[in-house]
Amino acid sequence: MGLVAVGFQEMLKAAQRLFFGPLSNEIDFSTTLLQKPWVALIPALGGLIVGLYFRFVVRRRAGHGVSEVILALETRQGRLAWLSGVHTAIVSSITIGSGGSAGPEGPIISIGAALASGLGQALSLPPNRLRTLLAAGAAAGLAGMYHAPLTGAAFSAEVLLEDLDPRTFSLLALAAVAASAVAEQFHVAAPVTVPALPPAPWQSVPISALLGLIAAPIGVALLLFVNGLHERTQRITLPDPLKPMLGGLVVGIIGLLLPRVLGSGEAGIDQALHDEIAAGLLFTLPLAKLAATSITLGSGATGGVFTPSLFIGATLGGAFGVAARTIWNGSGPEAAFALVGMGTVVAAAVNAPLTAILLVCEFTHDFTLLPQITTAVAAAVALARWLHPESIYTLPLTFEGIDRHLFRRSPLVRVHVRDVMDVSWPVVAPDDPLATARASGISALPVVTADGRLVGMIDERAMHAAAHDDATPAGKAALPPRAIARPDESLHDLALRLGRSSTIPAVVPVIDERGHYLGTIEPGAILRVYSAADWPDERLRRRITHISGMPRETLARLHARSRSKET
Repeated sequence: MGLVAVGFQEMLKAAQRLFFGPLSNEIDFSTTLLQKPWVALIPALGGLIVGLYFRFVVRRRAGHGVSEVILALETRQGRLAWLSGVHTAIVSSITIGSGGSAGPEGPIISIGAALASGLGQALSLPPNRLRTLLAAGAAAGLAGMYHAPLTGAAFSAEVLLEDLDPRTFSLLALAAVAASAVAEQFHVAAPVTVPALPPAPWQSVPISALLGLIAAPIGVALLLFVNGLHERTQRITLPDPLKPMLGGLVVGIIGLLLPRVLGSGEAGIDQALHDEIAAGLLFTLPLAKLAATSITLGSGATGGVFTPSLFIGATLGGAFGVAARTIWNGSGPEAAFALVGMGTVVAAAVNAPLTAILLVCEFTHDFTLLPQITTAVAAAVALARWLHPESIYTLPLTFEGIDRHLFRRSPLVRVHVRDVMDVSWPVVAPDDPLATARASGISALPVVTADGRLVGMIDERAMHAAAHDDATPAGKAALPPRAIARPDESLHDLALRLGRSSTIPAVVPVIDERGHYLGTIEPGAILRVYSAADWPDERLRRRITHISGMPRETLARLHARSRSKET
């Protein structure tokens, strides 16, 4: 993963040269670009390319990056397609290289997780080891990108696994150290340098807590704006490729006034730490970067939030330092507060205090202000979680009705379709007459070709449509199934889809990715797993019933159907 991180860094540089290369010497990102309005078109062009890539290559809308990694850990036993890592590397390089306000850490986490999961699946690892390998890949990717092994291991344990088990953490740390050591052989310079700072007075510790309290609402605003805008963008009736293009255009217009918001923001962080940003801009840049990042990611582009959050925190800390020195001259230099502020917004948005503290220290190679950073981060996380219980990674999951803490105690998540599907369910061939299906007395029959391809279903709808023509071939009378299931799909995911349907089918055909028929699953099987489980308490059962999208009326219908089949 160290080599992968280095390769991804080179992709980012190549993309930046591709979009800004011949013109980069003419652009001064420390001043306004109003005399070069064409610069606003560069992020728009990048957004259009990203949108077209998703539309014609990936053939789906942009996902939520790290949230999808968490979803794979919780619902697919750590299974991710390795090809998704390749797509992530390409689209995120285009987004960041063209000036989109996003960071490289989210993509490298997804890339590392996807490649590690693909390797684990190729080796047929059991689910528990596959989950650990996926988390180790994510840790190694983040460590290789930032040369921060402790940060990579802490992120995977704190955010992805939510488990600080010593044995697991040791494996994560080994992977992160190895990746960081390899990456440093190719690139040893720290991305951000910190000037020599005088010893901070003891009074700076409680003042840092105040900075954390100020940063917390900004971190919460970031997670709400990014996810809220993403959900609203999906409902806009525009061609999907145009959405990130328009988002890039808006970001480009913001960049004409404040060029530092373009890209990931590492240069701006370095300038904030060296007091190279005017005091007035320090008060403006945090909100501008917040808006640019929300628009970039919310419009459908791909990238991370770590580096933009570090930028927001550094400039916010610098502004706070200016105000603190005005009120009390002995509070410390602005650069010290910029360093302290770097981790506050990250911690508030990601809900990862340990990761944020280690990230700031390893990112800057400076542990001088560790007490102040710890105090500010702790205050930011405490207030942020009081304001909003979710993080920027778990909020997209809640939009889908997914509560990972409840999932871990739900039997519907631990059982997959392949575990309960019926491979002996009767089928009919496309050339069989409809009379054959009627004579079977079964309410729903899959129509399957000789090579195993599912054509459709003969159910009560098909029977009614051909009520007086028993000679009709089953392949002609078959209708598309109301629902299909995948063998690796959890029963919870299937129950979620069935619960949202107005009509519950008698059986659901199970097919693989190539459309080949594997068997069927009865909705009653979900009910039997649900009812036979050893629940800790009735309140949890009721909450799972609600979260899984299966209301009591739905369960009653399934229960009645299951009982009627048994009798």
